[in-house]
Amino acid sequence: MLDKAVAKGHLALDWLIQGGISHIQYADDTVIMIDGSERSILSLKLLLYCFEWLSGLKINYHKSDVYVFGVDQERKEVLANMLNCRLGDWPMKYHRLPISEHKVGSHAFTGLVDKMRKKLDPWKGRNLSLGGRLVLTNSSLSSLPMYTMSFYLLPKFVHKELDHIRSNFF
Repeated sequence: MLDKAVAKGHLALDWLIQGGISHIQYADDTVIMIDGSERSILSLKLLLYCFEWLSGLKINYHKSDVYVFGVDQERKEVLANMLNCRLGDWPMKYHRLPISEHKVGSHAFTGLVDKMRKKLDPWKGRNLSLGGRLVLTNSSLSSLPMYTMSFYLLPKFVHKELDHIRSNFF
């Protein structure tokens, strides 16, 4: 539906990416990208209502976020209100990756450090054998940070913090 709406000119998005990408979907997550004009917002709202009507599914707008960039705060709030959604804060998280309208700051990786800290609590290390500790650290260290590092160069303090967590675990 979104692709056809873009092809017919109901949703404008050529200014984002040449040729345009209207949406990204993964499982139950959907990111819809439009230009933010009132015509596009109203067309999107109509498309979402049509989707609800055709599929029988309900979109929970109170759990949905709107991320707007390039306009002042008042305009951001107007756009969020038009869609009956919350105004999201930057950097947004998409599959645990921080995405921002500006350069991603070091504070965006605190979720990664917290997740590692939770997985590698020192009390878990005391109750596991050396082999069990090694398996847990390798699985944690190879899945969480490696996924993030495939997109971003992590700041040095994040590497130091992850090493500190691993050493406390052992």
